[in-house]
Amino acid sequence: MKSLLPFLLLCFLFTFSCSDDEVVADLKYDASNFSAPVFDDVVFEAGVRFPANLTTAFVGSQLTDVEFYILDRPTSCELKIYDEGTPGSPGLVLYQAEVGGNLSSASWNSHKLSTPVDIEGRDLWICLKTEHVGSVMSVGCDAGPAVANGDWLKHDVTDWQTLRTFSNDNVNINWNIRGFVSN
Repeated sequence: MKSLLPFLLLCFLFTFSCSDDEVVADLKYDASNFSAPVFDDVVFEAGVRFPANLTTAFVGSQLTDVEFYILDRPTSCELKIYDEGTPGSPGLVLYQAEVGGNLSSASWNSHKLSTPVDIEGRDLWICLKTEHVGSVMSVGCDAGPAVANGDWLKHDVTDWQTLRTFSNDNVNINWNIRGFVSN
């Protein structure tokens, strides 16, 4: 009986410690952090786009958390979640938050959305808008090769395009930006 009691207690804890907002999936294109592209004095957005054919499986769930790698801390950093727009440009802003005050350099950073974003089976863009003074390597990336929708960029002098296009195919990576979907 004494050996059964700890087992029953453990089962009880697992049964009642589960919450309704458990992570059911992560949305990502990247692998482990490798580095970060260099940008000079600039405002830019690094983004990943999850098209409707990927988000449809999560209809009824919510985007609750975002994780991203910061190599060098930028002057400012804002997390932006966009709705469906066109295949090459995001739509309306669904969520935004200034996250620069809490960033750690050379590490993964996470942000719990104060208002989770409903997954409705449309495109979902997760982006980081950063501002730099001087040459900075802020938003982390993997070693590549880039996959479709893993390397979107909006530079202060250009519209949305892939980083591959912006760099004339010299930079071939995926941003270290990940979303977490919960029930």
